[in-house]
Amino acid sequence: MSTPEHATGNQDLFGQPQPPPEPAPADPYARIEALIPPDSPLRTMRSLDEVARYVAETVLIPIDARRTNRSSASVTPRRISW
Repeated sequence: MSTPEHATGNQDLFGQPQPPPEPAPADPYARIEALIPPDSPLRTMRSLDEVARYVAETVLIPIDARRTNRSSASVTPRRISW
């Protein structure tokens, strides 16, 4: 019995061969760290307060330039009540 043409390996929607996916790290922290570029300032931050301050004060994408929550004041997380 032969293998069907569509089941011969990793292919995209157009039938083009794709490389096998890289295995994801088992550690969830390593998975998150793998998403952060090597030159990002986030790699040196050690607390969520540092991250929150950085995100509030930094233009990450062009639309951030128009954000209304940018300030140099301390960042206080808000609770969301459902």
